[in-house]
Amino acid sequence: MHERSGLAIVILIYLLVLGAIGIAALASYILQGIGMYTLGKKRGMRYPWLAFIPYARVYYQGELCGPLVFKKRRMDNPGIWLLVIPIASGVITGIFTVMVWAGMLANIVRLSDYAYISYYTIFDMFSGFGSGIMLLAFLGLILFTLAAAAVQKTLTVLVNRQIYERYTDGNYAVTHAVLGIFVPLYTAVYFFIIRNRE
Repeated sequence: MHERSGLAIVILIYLLVLGAIGIAALASYILQGIGMYTLGKKRGMRYPWLAFIPYARVYYQGELCGPLVFKKRRMDNPGIWLLVIPIASGVITGIFTVMVWAGMLANIVRLSDYAYISYYTIFDMFSGFGSGIMLLAFLGLILFTLAAAAVQKTLTVLVNRQIYERYTDGNYAVTHAVLGIFVPLYTAVYFFIIRNRE
C-alpha cells in the first residue's frame, strides 16, 4: 500500500514539473512573440506576425538584428544562419548516430557467434575495426554537437546584442544577450520589456 502511494507521489511530482516547464515555455513563446512583433511593427518591418510562427520567428529575429558586421566581414542575413545551423547540425548528428549504432550492431552480430558471454567476450566487443569506427563516431558526435551548439549560441548572442543596442547602452546589451543564453525566460522577458522603448 505504501509503495503505491509513493509511486503516486513521484508521478504527481513528475507531472507538476512537466506542467511548470510547459507553462514556462508557453509564457516564453508568447512574451518573446509580443516583444518581437511590437519592435518590428514600430520599425516598419514587413510581416511582423512572423514573430509568432515557429521557425519563422528565428528568421525574423535575425531580420530585427539587420546585417552583422565583424571588423572586415559582414553577415547580411543572420536569420538564415540561425535557421540553417540547427538543421545542418541535426542532419550531421543523425549521420554520426547512425554510424555509432551501426558499429554497435556489427559488434553484437560478431558476439552472437559465441556460445556464452564472458569477460573476454565483452572485452572483444570494444576491440576491432567496428568498435574503432564506433568510438570515433561517438567522439565525433560529442565534439560536433558541442561545436555546433557553441556556434549557434554565439550567433544568438551577437544577434540579440545588436537588437538590444538599439534600446539600451552597449555594455548592457552584451550583458542582457549573454544572460539570455544562461537564464531561462530571460530573452523573452527582455524582448517584452524593451518592446515600447524608442
